Parts: sequence; structure tokens; C-alpha cells
Amino acid sequence: MKKNVLVWLVLFTLITSIFQMSVSAMGTTATSVVPSSKHVTIGDSFYVIVWLDADSDEPADGIKLEEFNWTVGKANITSVTDPPGGFDWLFDPGTIHNDTGWLEDAESLDDTQWSTNFSVFNITFISMEVGACHITQNWTKVFSGGPEVSALTRYNTTVAIKRK
Repeated sequence: MKKNVLVWLVLFTLITSIFQMSVSAMGTTATSVVPSSKHVTIGDSFYVIVWLDADSDEPADGIKLEEFNWTVGKANITSVTDPPGGFDWLFDPGTIHNDTGWLEDAESLDDTQWSTNFSVFNITFISMEVGACHITQNWTKVFSGGPEVSALTRYNTTVAIKRK
């Protein structure tokens, strides 16, 4: 019995490894939320950079944060800016809803397609309350020559807020 379980476990691990290798070889565009600090105190300002890592098979020319959220009450957004070196054709900072922890429809577009990694948004917060502030991209779209990219991975973050 134990031998059968061990054989099935080894077989499952082998199949899973092969699947993971084939998926990683396909190429994926990714967006990441990277904080200036993972630990802040109440009243501190901190920012997150939204990075875009565009796949060379599907270069990007736009990004839209349709639903960018954070833990209500833990922090408030004070600004959304266009970082130097990112898309520079059109920038819309979107609408900030601090009362519900939602940044709506921030958008950055370019007239050139990119297949590298670079920052597309700088989002500044002020910390308000002790605890974990989860910052997530619940609905992000990346565009490649008009249509959305076919494979998009989103990486989110958490910032710990401490007392002074």
C-alpha cells in the first residue's frame, strides 16, 4: 500500500514538473506592485510602483488598472503619478475612492510597443491605522497593439503598518 502511494506521488510530481516547464516556456506578461517599504509607521507616506514586465512575443503599449484595491482604513492614496521612463503618450491617474479602498480606471498608454520591464504608475499612500494593508490589482488589463495580452500574471503586496 505504501509503495503504491509512493509510486503515485512520484508520478504526480513528474507530471506536474513537466507541465510547469511547458507553461513557463510560453511567455507571460506580468504586472507587479512593489512597495517603497514593507514596514511603515502610522502617519508615514509610502509609495508603490506598478511594474510592467512585457513579454517579447506580445509587447505592451498600454495598461489600465480598472480595479486596484487596498485595505480600507489602513492607508489612503494621496497621489497617482506617471513615472519617468514609462509610457508617455497618454496618462490618466484615474479616480481615487479612499472611502472604499479603490483606485478606478488609472491608465497609461504609449504609441510604441515595449517588450521590457519598466514602471507605469507611482501610487503614494499615507498610513492611517495599525495592521496589514493589502494592496491588490483585482482587475488589470495590459494591451498589445489594441487587444489585451493573452497571458497576464499579477503580483500583489502587503505593507505592515506599526505604531510610532
